[in-house]
Amino acid sequence: MLNRLLLVLDEFDPSEIAIMEALHLAGEHGSAVLFVGIVPTLTVPPFEVPSISVLSTARRQSTAEATVRSRIERGVREASRLGLRSAFRLLDPPRSAKMVVAVAEEEGCDTIIIASDGRSALGRLIAGSLIPGLITHAPMPVIVCKANRDVVPAPVTRTPPTRDPAPVLTVVARGRPTRCGLTGVPA
Repeated sequence: MLNRLLLVLDEFDPSEIAIMEALHLAGEHGSAVLFVGIVPTLTVPPFEVPSISVLSTARRQSTAEATVRSRIERGVREASRLGLRSAFRLLDPPRSAKMVVAVAEEEGCDTIIIASDGRSALGRLIAGSLIPGLITHAPMPVIVCKANRDVVPAPVTRTPPTRDPAPVLTVVARGRPTRCGLTGVPA
């Protein structure tokens, strides 16, 4: 049984898939969800850069933070609408997998959920993905929700129970109810 899930959110689109999957699992298990926002640290290269570059980096940083905050707010609203307990935290830079694991342990989370856009190991290394570090350092299970290009994120709906008192959550993809696939977790 899952008591408390930690969901890592960033400014990239696959986070929407992870929100749906975390809410689905929380509904099935009666779990609380802790939404943890990760804002990237954007830096200006050490060599000489025109001032326009500095402004665009600051604007990009601001946009990324606003997107992360918006995703957290959406997740908390959806959890509330579904009758699920939730909380949120926004991690200050510098962020690291060890920091996320420390938050999970401090908050008593028994599972970490994170989204992946399906990049290769080299792509994750270059872009600085948290996933390898989480898998290496986390003492609890890590669920990686891989972005499926065919699944269009849509609101999670709660249908009234028939026989089973547990809430049934449905994800609508391309107009049909479906479940998002998880890497390493049976559907």
